[in-house]
Amino acid sequence: MSRNEPILNIEELTVSFQHPNGAVKALQDVSFSLNKGEILGLVGESGSGKSLTALTIMKLLPDQAQVEQGVIVLNGKTITKLSAKEMRKLRGNDVSMIFQEPMTALNPLVSVGKQIEEMLVLHKKMSRSARKARVIELLQSVGIPEPELRYRQFPFELSGGMRQRIMIAMALACEPKVIIADEPTTALDVTIQAQILDLLKEIKLKYGTSILLITHDMGVIADTADRVAVMYAGRLMEMAAVDELLTQPRHPYTVGLLASMPDITDEREGELTTIRGSVPDLTRLPVGCPFHPRCDFATERCTTEVPPLTDDGHGHALACWNPVKGGGIHDER
Repeated sequence: MSRNEPILNIEELTVSFQHPNGAVKALQDVSFSLNKGEILGLVGESGSGKSLTALTIMKLLPDQAQVEQGVIVLNGKTITKLSAKEMRKLRGNDVSMIFQEPMTALNPLVSVGKQIEEMLVLHKKMSRSARKARVIELLQSVGIPEPELRYRQFPFELSGGMRQRIMIAMALACEPKVIIADEPTTALDVTIQAQILDLLKEIKLKYGTSILLITHDMGVIADTADRVAVMYAGRLMEMAAVDELLTQPRHPYTVGLLASMPDITDEREGELTTIRGSVPDLTRLPVGCPFHPRCDFATERCTTEVPPLTDDGHGHALACWNPVKGGGIHDER
């Protein structure tokens, strides 16, 4: 597989939830790919569908959720219709997930070493001593000091940063081709956050692992991702190489996200820039482009027609009838 060939490909994914008033679409026509050895950032406000996308890929949706349409292909295998048993063989082996809150993802009654070992028991034929040696190696590889001691400790005995490293070690146990990191630094202080992000970049380089990095933080995206996809109300709004998107955003929503980032070099005083309004209730989505009630560039067409996600032929995809011209965050249409 070449570096630019997708190892994960999602096409027209639509996911709905049952509601007293009928099916509510939480994801609509989501299409993107993740290339080998790439970090793809998936960014957007809370409620935009980022984590739901990850759970759909992992086939960990709640019972009331249903995949209405779409295809997910992982390493050449279509996984959309796999049974629960078949998916268990892939989960942890071909694709792993790092959850945003380790204390809810880790079992408080089992030592962290044994929890990592469970991945090897499920997917690898190894002796007990070989499994322990592999876990010690993994703990070292994610920067945990005194790994023999940590092997015997329980989650509550470790700091938040340590617990997140345990989650990363668990995800790496079977050397999966794809790791999904769902807000992996949300509960960590800035210093530890930087260490975790550096670790993800190191994993990409060392193992050639493809990483889907889910976050609401554009600063994290700028520091870590190769490409970025922007989500809003269950749809993809814009997708491009990270440098291009940060310097030449075209969608008004992306422009708003970037403009709302604090800048320590900005000498202006006063309130931070914000996007007016809030993410819409999925049970009452506006007709047309879901962003139009909050958009300064909206026209009548935006209130009646949903813009398709269209690639410009150079890897910059956009779903907007009235993109920001010039690309700078202070430019006018």
